[in-house]
Amino acid sequence: MAELKDPNPTLTIKWDAAISVGKLSLFFDTDYDQPMETVQMTHPEYKMPFCVEKYRIYDGTNQLIYEKNDNHQSINEIIFPEKLVTDEIRIVLEHPSGLIPAALFAVKCYE
Repeated sequence: MAELKDPNPTLTIKWDAAISVGKLSLFFDTDYDQPMETVQMTHPEYKMPFCVEKYRIYDGTNQLIYEKNDNHQSINEIIFPEKLVTDEIRIVLEHPSGLIPAALFAVKCYE
């Protein structure tokens, strides 16, 4: 979870040598801790207030490799048409609102 005052929340994953990545899975906050309560009582909002909607992913050369501007799902699976070979992945998040910090629960990289 990012600091709310951070204007540019970023998670950087760096490896000692370049790896091959065919798929990334990102896990966002969509009320994992109260799933039945969410279903039974519903939210007054039309979307999950804690879920990161906008994020960008860069490789080790600072090239933008993926951008999402309308996320509303817990798990985002990004499959690259050609495997990405890089020694770094940088994920730049935007806070869902001025009162809610950006949260990314997990990142999984697959060859």
